[in-house]
Parts: sequence; C-alpha cells; structure tokens
Amino acid sequence: MFALRIFGPSLGFLISSLSLSFYEDPYFDPGFPTTDPRWIGAWWIGFLILGTALLIFTLPIVLFPRRLPGSPADQVADTKPPASMPPLKEMPAAIYKLAKNPVFSCHAVSVTLQIIGYAGYYIFMPKYLESQYRQSASQASLFSGSTSLITMLVGIMAGGVAIKKLKPSPKVLSGFMVGVDLFTVGGFLIYMFLGCDPIQLGGTSVVDGQFSISNTCNQDCFCSQRVFEPICAPDMTTVYFSPCHAGCGSFNGTGKNTTFLDCSCESSGPTFTSGYCPELCNMFLPYIVVMSVIKMISSTTRVGSTLIVLSFKRTDFGQAFIPYPLVFGALTDAACLVWEEKCGETGNCWLYDSDKFRYYLHGLAAAFIFLGSLFEIGVYLNSHRVTNFYTDDVPENIPAKDKEASQPLNPSTSYDMIPLK
Repeated sequence: MFALRIFGPSLGFLISSLSLSFYEDPYFDPGFPTTDPRWIGAWWIGFLILGTALLIFTLPIVLFPRRLPGSPADQVADTKPPASMPPLKEMPAAIYKLAKNPVFSCHAVSVTLQIIGYAGYYIFMPKYLESQYRQSASQASLFSGSTSLITMLVGIMAGGVAIKKLKPSPKVLSGFMVGVDLFTVGGFLIYMFLGCDPIQLGGTSVVDGQFSISNTCNQDCFCSQRVFEPICAPDMTTVYFSPCHAGCGSFNGTGKNTTFLDCSCESSGPTFTSGYCPELCNMFLPYIVVMSVIKMISSTTRVGSTLIVLSFKRTDFGQAFIPYPLVFGALTDAACLVWEEKCGETGNCWLYDSDKFRYYLHGLAAAFIFLGSLFEIGVYLNSHRVTNFYTDDVPENIPAKDKEASQPLNPSTSYDMIPLK
C-alpha cells in the first residue's frame, strides 16, 4: 500500500512537467524558451486531467457496499451492535494514557518532526532546482517526480521484504531507523556542497543594508521590477535584471535572437544577448544521484515505522502536523534578492541568493529530521515495552470456521484490514 501511494505524488509531478512544457496559451508562441523567467506554463491542463480521472475512478467506488459480503467484519457486524463514536469527554483520559507511554510519545513526535522536514523539502525542491541549476519548471517537476517514483518505490519494497523475511525485534528495527535517520541528515548536509556559484548580477547596489538592482548607471531609466527579463553582458558572466537595468538604449532582432546595444552600465562591449549567461555548473547530475540514493535508503524505514504505530492498536486518533509550507516558505522568502513589484504590491520572488537558498532549505530539513531522530532514540531505549509486534488478537464473536481468515496479515501486506481495538 505504501509503495502504491508513491505513484500518486509522483504522477502529479510528471503531469505537472507535461503541463508546464506548454505555454499558458498553447496556441501562442511567446518568443522565448521555457527557461526564461517570463515563461508561464499551462498550469490549467493538470486540473483537466486529474478532474476527469477523479470522476472516472469515483464512480466504481460508489458502487461498493458498506461491508463486503462474507468477510469476517461482515459476520462480526451480524453478532454485535454497531460501534458508536467514543464520547468526547473520554478523549482527555485517552490522550493522557497514550502520552504516558514513552514509545508512543517519542515515535509520534519523531514522525511529526520528520514529516515536516521531508515534506517541506519536497514541496520546495522544484523551485530550488529552477533557481539553483537554471532548470525550467517542466524539467524541475520531471526530475522531482521521476526520482521519487523509482527510488522510494525500491526502498519501501526492500524494507517490507526484509522485515517479512527477517522479522527483526522492535529494538533492532528501531535502532535501524535511528541509523537511517542520521544517514539521511548526513545526506542533506552533503546537498549543501552540491550547488552552483551565485549569479553575477550587474548594476546592483546596497542601500541602507538592503539589496537593490538600481545604480547610478540606470537611476534615470525608471526601471520596473514587474517583469524579470535577464540579459547577458559581453563578458558572458554578468547578468542584468533587464535591458532597462543595464541602461540599454536600443536593440536588434526579436525573440530568442534579440541583442541589446548602447548599454551604459557595462563598458566591456557593445552587445548584450537575451537570457542568462551560459551556465558552467556541472553539479546538477551529482545532486540528482545523491538525492536518489538518500531517498531510497530513507524509504526503507516506512514499513517499520507503521508497525510501531500499529502495535498500540489505536485508530481513533490522528496526527496534526505543523503547517510546514509556512515554515519553509518563510525561510525561502528570506533568501530572496529581488521581488516582483506590481502596483505598489510585492509579488513572487524573481531572483534568489543561491547560497542562502541552498543552506536554508537543506539546513532546515536536516534540523527537523535530526530532532526527529533524537526522539526515535527514545523509542529504541524503550523498545522492550513493545509486545505482539508481528501478531494481533483474533476478533471476538467470529465463527470458528472463519478464525483462520481473520488471522493478522504479515508485515508485507496492507494493515488497513487488521481489526485493531
């Protein structure tokens, strides 16, 4: 079940990649490539595809009965009155009882912290690939989805098979999880050294401690930050925010072949070209390879983590997670150099400080995962409290001939069918 669930987000990234490879209006040629910051992909195509798929797959689900005829759950329902929701007044006592269990408390906090770290990182990874390695939105979504689909699928299946064959004790399994968490933290630290040099942005200044793309050479041009239109200086290294910010007075050509002349902010040559300067960074492939290995190894703990949760036989509680998009979003915004300005309002970030973005994103994710691993050590130290790790009680009031069918499933199968109390 865990392996199949990976297909959902991964398929979403792949559909996003397909949609963003087309311009917002597929019948219009904007005159610049997908790597240009002005490119707006056809984001709406994904809604049409997924909306149609939801309608198709929802119809057969509606036709299922409340209980499958002949199943143990159906026979139990014939001999027992339907269960009602526990009274709200019993919830504080139930929460207190669970909180006193060190294994449950430590594991719940550990999983929560780690989900914040992993999910926050994966949400902003496409934006990071765009900013750090000059990938288009379509390519960033493609690599984000494809690496997740293959590597995490292999990791989850490998972890499930290993647990089924070896049946490690709770102590061994929790110790393995701690080791994998620390290995993952090390991987995120390695990510920090697999970046590219920051863009050499010309025509900038620092005013009252704030970064500004205005300078004496363009202060009389009344340039706007509404649209990011990068151009490359003749030295093939320096990038200007727009022809206006380079102080250019004229241009030749159209679209991708446009050149700009008479630019007062640069004395190295007369001709500026449209777009970023050629990227000499070759760290993109090593980053993808390391990320794939880390994802695969970290995914091997998914089944073990689920077993620990199921050992408490509680299904009437859910976990509430901190809104990680807000946490990671605030830190990502702190790495922004140039914001879109439109009608006096601040819009999207046009340009990031690549070093800050790299350190903030991976450092914050590593910090949450490391904190989670500390609580997982608490699970390891108290793992002797976990009993019936690979077995479960047979539900009461089931006819003898059906008891065999109601026996618990092995760790490699779906635990949604286990009757928990």
